[in-house]
Amino acid sequence: MVSSCSKEKTENPTPISGGYQISDQILTIDLNHADFEPLNSKGWINFLEQNVLILKSNGSYSAYTNVCPHEGTRNRWSYSASENTFLCSNHDKTYKADCKTAGSGGVLKCYSTQLSNNQLKINLS
Repeated sequence: MVSSCSKEKTENPTPISGGYQISDQILTIDLNHADFEPLNSKGWINFLEQNVLILKSNGSYSAYTNVCPHEGTRNRWSYSASENTFLCSNHDKTYKADCKTAGSGGVLKCYSTQLSNNQLKINLS
């Protein structure tokens, strides 16, 4: 885990130890697994073990790199549903979750997702 000068805590302090597998750049997540419960309660997670931010909105899922384009920080993220924006608190740079519009830090790399039978597939290539 990368540390930073910010005093805020990481948004996902509990490591994810199960409920997923990766093969040929495809990350498959079992959404029924307890480690992914924050997707239902908070609407998003920072999956540090695979360097992915996952957002659930209106029943669909989006995925993004968790590597801040500004400084490379991976563990300082928060999400504002009202602004549909991720914030990297390392240096307060914002990133829109629409994968197109630049925030104050630019645009986050987005990954394609596919949902089937509570299995979320994320193409990391």
